[in-house]
Amino acid sequence: MVKDKGSFFISGRRTYADLFLQLDETYKGTNLYFYDLNAKANYRISEKDVLFLSGYFGRDNLGLDGLFGLDWGNATGTLRWNHFVNS
Repeated sequence: MVKDKGSFFISGRRTYADLFLQLDETYKGTNLYFYDLNAKANYRISEKDVLFLSGYFGRDNLGLDGLFGLDWGNATGTLRWNHFVNS
């Protein structure tokens, strides 16, 4: 982004238990993973105005070879504007 005006970052993570479970014949067809993603950005519009944007997305998945399964997640986003009235 523009130097001294804005910045951003993105982060994410994931479990890899499902990859290791596939190595054992007993657990073939098992789903087991969780992941999420975060993103944030800010931008200084003027000396007194700053805009912030952030978001989150996450998903959890657990299933055992068609016997049962859980699949849920969350997503959210936020837009914020800060205005400084005086110094």
